[in-house]
Amino acid sequence: MRGEGVLDGACGRAKQTHLGSLLVDIKTGWSPACESHPPAVDEWGVVRVSSVTSGRFKPNESKRLPAGLHPRPELEIRAGDVLLARANGARALVGTVCYVEATRPNLMLSDKILRLVPDETVADPEFLAVLLATKDVRRQIGNLLNGGTGQNNISQADVRALKIPQVPVHEQRRIVAAHAAFDRRMATLDAVLGKTRAAKDAVISQMMVDATGQLSPSEPRHPGADE
Repeated sequence: MRGEGVLDGACGRAKQTHLGSLLVDIKTGWSPACESHPPAVDEWGVVRVSSVTSGRFKPNESKRLPAGLHPRPELEIRAGDVLLARANGARALVGTVCYVEATRPNLMLSDKILRLVPDETVADPEFLAVLLATKDVRRQIGNLLNGGTGQNNISQADVRALKIPQVPVHEQRRIVAAHAAFDRRMATLDAVLGKTRAAKDAVISQMMVDATGQLSPSEPRHPGADE
């Protein structure tokens, strides 16, 4: 799991507890029959489970609430939320979690997504998202999956019972900062790698032109050039 090494020092010898001891509530959503396209900025919508399953919140993965249905503002997703996919047809995506860094207004939880509400005196929300993405927690979730009709799911009781390390809040925040620094470093490397690939493609394309005397597929042909 990306950046998981930053957890090792604080969590390796920590006492174990259950996730429920760090939560004040778990909220579930609503899945009315919606229109397939995303809502406009001033319209209400319901997020798809795919808004969560990449590990980063994607507000555009949403469906427009029909005009005849009244929104439920208490289900609106807010910055700072910790969201968990409780059901999915793909087993590997059940239990995927994300921390909502930012979002547009008027998007509601679906009933396939849980909002975990941490007790912030003992649990940093961002740390919770990092922790629930680790291999150990993912393994526990995999062992709990049930569903015989193509839909795999976990219950709220299952989520509360997950075993996690008991880490002091100040250590949680240190881990979150280290994890964020790791992500920034990876993003920089990805950008450099993308430029390197583009440069390599350009060199190969030019070598093909030099070897064959022909234009590369991406190079425009000028009128009259071969007349």
